[in-house]
Amino acid sequence: MKKCKGCGRELQIIDPQNWGYTPKIEGDYCYRCFRIKNYNDLVVIDTSIDGVKFEQQVVDLIHKQDEDDHFFYLLDIFNLNASRIPNLEKSLNPSTSTIVINKVDLLPKAVKLKKIATYLESLFASTGLAGVKIIFFSKVNKQGIDELLKAVKKFKNNYFIGRTNVGKSSILNSLITALDQTPSIVESPFLNTTIDLIRLEYNNITLVDTPGIIEKNSFTSLIAPSELKYLYFKKELKQVTFQIDQPQTFVYGNLFALTLKLSSPRDIHFYQNPMVNLHRTKPANFESYLNKNFTTLHPGLLCQESYQQKQVVLNEKLWYQKIDVFVQELGWVSFLLHPKDEVWYFVPAKNSNLLVETRKALI
Repeated sequence: MKKCKGCGRELQIIDPQNWGYTPKIEGDYCYRCFRIKNYNDLVVIDTSIDGVKFEQQVVDLIHKQDEDDHFFYLLDIFNLNASRIPNLEKSLNPSTSTIVINKVDLLPKAVKLKKIATYLESLFASTGLAGVKIIFFSKVNKQGIDELLKAVKKFKNNYFIGRTNVGKSSILNSLITALDQTPSIVESPFLNTTIDLIRLEYNNITLVDTPGIIEKNSFTSLIAPSELKYLYFKKELKQVTFQIDQPQTFVYGNLFALTLKLSSPRDIHFYQNPMVNLHRTKPANFESYLNKNFTTLHPGLLCQESYQQKQVVLNEKLWYQKIDVFVQELGWVSFLLHPKDEVWYFVPAKNSNLLVETRKALI
């Protein structure tokens, strides 16, 4: 049965509300992928995606691997903590795996990748992936393409795995172009463009695109497709610095707010999408600010929600060190941590388990 080149599903002409539908079976793409590829328009399919099934499918591939298989585990440098998949990391073997850190062009130009590499090596040192090879990649400036091309030529079957929107399809299309072929996989900011395995064979090399494993607690279910550009973007990170000497709340669109109650005056560095509205206010003014400006803020919720206030656990082992407070899909905030500091945040109640955590400073 013929499969869609964009998402991997079998093409069918019977049910317009199911995966793989196309009005013309002789085409290469289903109607959904055709609209995404040519018009950047998402056709909603009234069938749920089983994220648990996707993850188990990838784990099964890893467990059944043979000597001809290699796995490229993709991570997003901007959304690093949330793009990790612990279940996969437990299954991967460092001798048959490569970590690909994608979107490194988003980092400020002054950042040295050698320092980031040291950080990542330390990050994975205590996991089953200690010593794994790491490749930095950027489609924008073609960084890492030669190294990645050299790596895939060593193995017959090359699987690209990772969360939704870490850039698997984009990297594969870059590789296909480097192999002097025409790229065919659909790239988009929409979640789960790829929904089945897509196998591409070139001169005894097989490249396999796998379904993205859905990120838990993502904002994507609470915003309109037009707002995805505020979470998945292509411009260099914006660094914004404030000096604060009293409790302050920083509001990201109307999605999220971070309150810093620091024990002494300090510089605070925000690393974020330059398109996101970041507003500074007093904690007592947060609610009135949202009520007054809710419909004009980006990224924005589909409708007004109730918010929960939660406290970030600050590890005393990080006292007197520069830390990041990482916020899933929105970036991070860096400052020197002192013992009596407090960090709180407001998050929509429907997304109360959003990943917000501290780490040693990445930059």
